[in-house]
Amino acid sequence: MKAFVFPGQGSQFVGMGKDLYESNETAKNLFEKANEILGFRITDIMFDGTDEQLKETKVTQPAVFLHSVISAICLGDEFKPAMVAGHSLGELSALVAADAVSFEDGLKLVYARAMAMQKACEAAPGELGHVIVKEDGRDCGCGRKGCLETYCSATGVARSAREFLANSNEPSLLRELDPEKITSYDVSMAAAKGDKIALDIYQFTGQLLGESCANFAAFSSPEAFIFFGGLTKAGDLLMNPIKKAYDDNVLNIYKGKAKFLVSSLEGSSAAVLGASAVGWDIND
Repeated sequence: MKAFVFPGQGSQFVGMGKDLYESNETAKNLFEKANEILGFRITDIMFDGTDEQLKETKVTQPAVFLHSVISAICLGDEFKPAMVAGHSLGELSALVAADAVSFEDGLKLVYARAMAMQKACEAAPGELGHVIVKEDGRDCGCGRKGCLETYCSATGVARSAREFLANSNEPSLLRELDPEKITSYDVSMAAAKGDKIALDIYQFTGQLLGESCANFAAFSSPEAFIFFGGLTKAGDLLMNPIKKAYDDNVLNIYKGKAKFLVSSLEGSSAAVLGASAVGWDIND
């Protein structure tokens, strides 16, 4: 079985796609079509721009999308995956590569998403996922170390599993697996069977996320925290430690006020629905 996973923001680099543009007529035509749709020559920035230009969200996201999708298209008959998936904006790349969304519509959605995020960053910079929770911690795609999302995400849980196993001699069901292939699903299955290391991993993850939510509440007083993504499939294994860490660390005046909810959106469509909503708002 063959699967293709498409990357999100942070995988960009100057020169991306240039070899395809110069060697493949289909790729060249698609890049030029993208320039027309976007209203500026994104290829000039992708191929010969500076790192700073490429790091702008309004450029980065369509650039990563274009590189991913056009690369898949140029594979031709070699691109016959049994499944596709993507990280963040990579979900939209995956949908276009799988012919579930057209190239034109996919690019417009990604650009609308990117412009909305760029506007939000300029108006009120910040994202909870990039709050540093561990000094000199794990490398993050944003260029910093120790960001929340490097710990409290599906890939973060898998990384924690490898670290916990390497730093302990304790028996675990996870030791039966190849460490490099362990997923958050494997950890949740082991935890459900009472595996101590797996339970400790979710305790560790929930503690970090709960503390971060408590810090967030200190300046925002949210009505609710809504959690989404593959990690939430762990259910109470994750949510209970989050709630406890939040209650243990939140200011007294905020205790008992915020709800902790898991999104009811179906995972594979959530990215498209969100980007579509942004597009509708912009058109209105």
